[in-house]
Amino acid sequence: MKLVKIIQSNRRIVVGTHFDPDGDAICSSLAIARFVRLHTSRSPVLFCFSPIPGRYGFLLRGRRFTSRLP
Repeated sequence: MKLVKIIQSNRRIVVGTHFDPDGDAICSSLAIARFVRLHTSRSPVLFCFSPIPGRYGFLLRGRRFTSRLP
């Protein structure tokens, strides 16, 4: 799969979402991060400029988004 090869060829993977994310944006980011973890040995960084709204905290299941790029 071409996408997996692209991911594997990079040292660091950042999965980002838009400012003031809604549930769809958060879930999409989490799904892409899971895809990366399942198909590679990489652990992606979840990124968002703004804090994740508290009402979506249940979606995170212990995962954290950062507002600083590594």
